[in-house]
Amino acid sequence: MSLVDVIIQVLEHPATQFATPLIAKQMELGQRRTLLRIQNEEWEARQSVLTSRGAASPLPDISDGMTVTVAGGLAGLAASLPDSTGATAKSDDLYTRDNRYDTGCAVCGKAHLAATAGMIDRANKIAAERGQCDADCIYYLSAAQREVANLTGYDWTPALIAQTPPGEQAVLNRWLPSVESLQTALFSGPESTARQNLAQAAGALEEAGRFARASGVDHPEAQQRIADAEALLAETERGEWSPERRQSMDPATRQLVDQALPAFRRQRQFLLNGLNTPEDLDRVAAEVGTLNAQMQTVALAQWTPDQIAQVAQQAQAVRQGFREDLRAQHSPQEVKMA
Repeated sequence: MSLVDVIIQVLEHPATQFATPLIAKQMELGQRRTLLRIQNEEWEARQSVLTSRGAASPLPDISDGMTVTVAGGLAGLAASLPDSTGATAKSDDLYTRDNRYDTGCAVCGKAHLAATAGMIDRANKIAAERGQCDADCIYYLSAAQREVANLTGYDWTPALIAQTPPGEQAVLNRWLPSVESLQTALFSGPESTARQNLAQAAGALEEAGRFARASGVDHPEAQQRIADAEALLAETERGEWSPERRQSMDPATRQLVDQALPAFRRQRQFLLNGLNTPEDLDRVAAEVGTLNAQMQTVALAQWTPDQIAQVAQQAQAVRQGFREDLRAQHSPQEVKMA
């Protein structure tokens, strides 16, 4: 299959044609298998941090509508897993800038890296079975790109890491170069800066939706991510995709950009004019997610199954290494007993 055929396949993909309902469903199906693992890891890390700092009571879990006790564990998380309609979370304030327990958000790193590794693993299996990176493979790789771009661009910025307590700060600083190396691998190819901007904007809007569904679109974390997405989209359209820059693009990339620009501008205008409901935000997030998948096509369609397998191995190594390092920092006795 030629590159042009893959581009057409992506543009005709159901998630591209019917972005709002099908992207949401595809994301649910693609991520649900890792959701319990991610939630349980976040719960374990929170409990370890509180124990090491002498906290007297358990921290509320982010799973929808419940507080997890030590005895609840994974079974309690399974009982709380939301259905496709999505119950709202109660403890979103754990993530506000002035209230979350580790400013650089080590737990966020665990969640993002688990999702990244899971998505790349799914793409790896598709590519191995089909002998190429087709539209489904591109979809999962673009989802992984969103996760890692959001981690380095939002949760693990130098300013936030500098404010993180010393123990967690040391762990983040040890693993940031490995995460950045993974990010470089995921965005290799043409128009790397624009593609990273778009992936980070898509991820920011997806995360904003989580807070908006719990507390409305005026929640500070939702508004911060919406503002970040506005800036990233404006920078891409007016800088990376300016008329003079488009003239120097290779034909396949230029075709994708020219075709995407009307929808791109429309979604940017929606952000600038204000979003009133979580449903509005979800719709824009789905559209920007679709645009992100489209714009990754030229680069990702050229990836070979062997190349994807190498990146999948790299992602799993980063995820597991960071998880073990963080666990040792929070609970050294538990590591010795494991």
